[in-house]
Amino acid sequence: MASTIAERITPHVTCIRVPIPNSPLRWTFVYLVDDPDGPVLVDTGWDDEESWQVLLRGITEAGIEPEDLAGVILTHFHPDHSGLARRIPEVTDAWIGLHRRDQWLLAAGEQNRSEVVRARMAEYAIRAGAPELTAEEEDHLSLHSLRESGALAQYRDLEEGSSVGTLLRIVETPGHTPGHCSVQISRDGLLLLGDHLLPRITPNVSVYSWDDGNPLASYVGSLLRIRRLAPSTPHMHPAHEGAVDDVPSRVDKVLAHHGHRLQELITVLEDGKPRTAWETAGKLSWSRSWDQLGREPMRRAAIGEAGAHLVFLERLELLERSGSTTLKWRIAPSWQRQGSSALHAACEEGYHRFCEDGVDEGDES
Repeated sequence: MASTIAERITPHVTCIRVPIPNSPLRWTFVYLVDDPDGPVLVDTGWDDEESWQVLLRGITEAGIEPEDLAGVILTHFHPDHSGLARRIPEVTDAWIGLHRRDQWLLAAGEQNRSEVVRARMAEYAIRAGAPELTAEEEDHLSLHSLRESGALAQYRDLEEGSSVGTLLRIVETPGHTPGHCSVQISRDGLLLLGDHLLPRITPNVSVYSWDDGNPLASYVGSLLRIRRLAPSTPHMHPAHEGAVDDVPSRVDKVLAHHGHRLQELITVLEDGKPRTAWETAGKLSWSRSWDQLGREPMRRAAIGEAGAHLVFLERLELLERSGSTTLKWRIAPSWQRQGSSALHAACEEGYHRFCEDGVDEGDES
């Protein structure tokens, strides 16, 4: 990236480097699209005063006044993307769009949103088998989630194929979050990926509700879709790290990572003992040891990712689920009897077959 805050990357799109405080990612790349119907911002950055000033300065460097913004597209609800959304009304009456599935996670439209989010987080932890949160932790997490995500009471709905202005089109890419969206600017041969696919880091894929969806299936399907778009879309830019230069190769590496994770999970469970998502996550390999992850928020992300893989294997009928208050999974008895080699082979075959077609009848996406 150039030393300036704002850099033109295609004829209609400028990338603004908005800092993330105390993060190894360093920046969120916020994209400003100079659309004939009015400038549109894609993501906003972390809610921090320095980040806010950098964003405003970057918009101005691109030759646009912040008050002239027509709209803001949030690729997903995570705070490094949506955090500054709450500051946007200070300078403009631009609409702010977010997919309805991510709106649900922020309790948009609900009264007493912090209470709703707190109750959901507490229930999530109980069903995952995690240690019970204290009242102080629940308060901190619910307020932290709403505040750092720049949560608003209402958003404009984003949905597949909808046009924004003249140049932009919404491409649903669920998986990293249930409502994650990418943004296509066909005239520039550009797809803005949010966190869907990054050059080096493998994005987290988590369960957000234990009763709905198949997050890993959604994510794999989205990866396959992006790979199909690659020949006609030479420029693919995520919100971190830099452009993805070889999309098919990167997609293959990420798919292989999740295939390995599924096999690792089978190994953890093949002793036949039922385990919660918390217990399972504690036995998987992470970039740091389980103890070093701390309780929040890294362990929550690990639990969610373990859960996404548990649900995927359950849909392949290799695992069975039990419990209602606290959920547990074990190897399905019919597969347990066939032994370890057959089980791992079935996992590999089922995942490979899914990666060929990306079809899952139970997936909401």
